[in-house]
This record gives sequence, C-alpha cells and structure tokens, in this order.
Amino acid sequence: MVRKAVKWMVPWFAGCLVFLLAQLVFAPPASALLYSWPTTVTDDKGDTAVKQKDILSASHAFDGSFHYFRIDMLREPRWKAAETYGFFIDSKAGGADPTGSNLISGGLSGIDFIVSTDYSITGVPGARTLTTNPAFKQWAGTDFTGITDGGLAFLQSERVLEWKINKNYFDSPFTFWAASLKPGNSPATTYDLTSNAVTTPIPGAAWLFATGVLALAGLKRKTTPAS
Repeated sequence: MVRKAVKWMVPWFAGCLVFLLAQLVFAPPASALLYSWPTTVTDDKGDTAVKQKDILSASHAFDGSFHYFRIDMLREPRWKAAETYGFFIDSKAGGADPTGSNLISGGLSGIDFIVSTDYSITGVPGARTLTTNPAFKQWAGTDFTGITDGGLAFLQSERVLEWKINKNYFDSPFTFWAASLKPGNSPATTYDLTSNAVTTPIPGAAWLFATGVLALAGLKRKTTPAS
C-alpha cells in the first residue's frame, strides 16, 4: 500500500517541480515594471530633433488575462515632451481614420482602440510640474469615448512607458502602432510613429501550463507498471 502511494506521489511531485522551474525560467526580471518583454518592434523613422519625442521600440504581450504595452523612448519625457504617447489598435472591421478624429496620426486608419497617456505641463521655467493622464478609449462611430472598466494601469520608469489593460475588449491577433503626437488637428501632429505589428494569439501562461502538464504525463507514463 505504501509502495503504491509512493509510486503515485513521486511523478506528481516531479511534475509540480517541473512546472515551478518553468515559471522561474520565464518569470519577469526584477527590473520589469509590469511584464517581461522578450521582443520589440523597432522604430522606422530614426531620431528626431526633440529626443524626448523619439520612440526606439514598441512592444505588446498577453498573459491570458491582460494585454501589456510598452514604449521605449530615446530620452525620458520631460517638459519638451510630446503631449501624448500611446498605442493605436486595429482589432476589427471599421474604426477611425485621421479625417474623423484629431487623436490619431496621419496614415493610420481603422483604429478601434487607443491606449495612451497625455502629458501636461504647468508652472514656469525652473518650477514646472509634469503630470500624466493615462486613458483607454474606443471608437464609438463619430468619436473616441473613454473606457472606465478596462483595468487600465500605467507606469513610467525613466524612458520606459508601460500600460496594462484587461482582455475584455479585444483579443489577439490585432494590429498596433505606437506614436508620440500632439492631438488637436485632423490628423494629429505626429512626432514619431512606429511601423505596424501584428500580435500572436498564444499567451505565455499557456505554454507554462502545458510544460507542466506534459512533464507530469510523461513521468506518470514511465512509472506505470506493465500489465
């Protein structure tokens, strides 16, 4: 009886160990703010005159519950920064074009969602205050409207900007662009715009779970006595 219990427990514990090791291997490093970013979309324009407006790369990740977006700037946004940094997402048919909204860059069309942060400056030189206003918006046919239940989170660490939203409004695959711009005109004044990228539909968490399950199944098969 004890022998059978041990034979059953050994592969179970071994499978759990493999799963935990997989989590450690793929876990975000301590320096990551919201997510670990394995790939990037490189900038297609090069450096601009105002370095705080220049985007080096833009990234997306999905863990099965949340979408994560990241922009790496050439310099940390400061008082010379663009008014808005963000992502423009095409996830379905329809959407906005530059002639219908002053929030998107020229050359983009079919934009359904915007994940962005507005930077505003108050005060006088030497005593300026930089404030941020993150927002998650969707195209409502004639204009973009704010989404209040999207689980939006925004963090900035020097020149790295990151956003997090839940998956309730769109799933992969979808197309996205990142931009630094100044809303107000149609189209908005664009300082920098990345090339488009298409997301992949498989979340990293699914791979971690599959690794543990497959390892457990293989170990159980090895310890099953022949009939």
